[in-house]
Amino acid sequence: MRLPDLRSLYRLMNAGENETVADCLLPGAFARRLLEPFAISALNTLTDTGSAALLGAVIRESLSLGGTACMPWFAKVGLSETLVDPALKHLQDMNVEVRTQSRITGVEEARGRITTLHTPEEDITLGPDDSIIMAVPAPVAQSLLANKIAGITAPTEFESILNLHFKLDERPIPQGSFAQCGFMGVIGGVTEWVFLRENILSVTVSAANRYADQNQDDLARTIWQEVCQACDAVLEQPLPATPAAQRVVWEKRATFAATPEQNRLRCGPATPLVNLALAGDWTNTGLPATLEGAMRSGVQAVHTLGLKHPR
Repeated sequence: MRLPDLRSLYRLMNAGENETVADCLLPGAFARRLLEPFAISALNTLTDTGSAALLGAVIRESLSLGGTACMPWFAKVGLSETLVDPALKHLQDMNVEVRTQSRITGVEEARGRITTLHTPEEDITLGPDDSIIMAVPAPVAQSLLANKIAGITAPTEFESILNLHFKLDERPIPQGSFAQCGFMGVIGGVTEWVFLRENILSVTVSAANRYADQNQDDLARTIWQEVCQACDAVLEQPLPATPAAQRVVWEKRATFAATPEQNRLRCGPATPLVNLALAGDWTNTGLPATLEGAMRSGVQAVHTLGLKHPR
């Protein structure tokens, strides 16, 4: 890193609410090899429209604090096994009833409180001591509450994430840093991140709306070629010309578009309804749509309702 490169970090960490990431970056290898891919991954939004202020918040909690704050964490098996299953087990141990496949279709309000939840199966009447943390996607919150809370706002534009999973007949043997951490970053192509788990090579592409009009088979072939080019140098044996099997997962509304305009539409956890708080990565956490932001929003919602936060 050269001294002038620090100017980009300084600009991002002190960016105004209307500035984009591209406004703050100085051209050069530091931006191309680190800040641009870092920004797209953190914001799930391209740098020419992504909020510099949101990226600055991420940098203040990571790059600016040094190596120990930059250790990447990712699920050893999957997010369900790492986060969801333990959470469900904890709730079960606490004798909490968990209802799945029971969508909330509407709510009723009276005297400044939510009094009833509507589902396709039944209406749930709330008691005087019941509180609600509404942790639903932004469009769902908007549809449920638009007629209950005047002026409620939520993001209206969204970005997708593209994941491809390539299955191999044999488990590749990684070398060097790829063997140590199990993933690598790629620049200069469609592919952004490659993860190795057993005999599966998984690719993540952020801000994937830009590829929405491309043929999925053609896109998968391009990405596999990039994976081969990137990985062959760090594997004991070259990858085959084609994988044994592949799966494309395109999450169309993975996150809100982390632009300055959309960031201003995020609301906080508190609502005018005394027994209702909002949670979710789309609420105003000060971070982009990340797991960290989602978790913080839950804690903020608990505090907003005056509930005890178990530690």
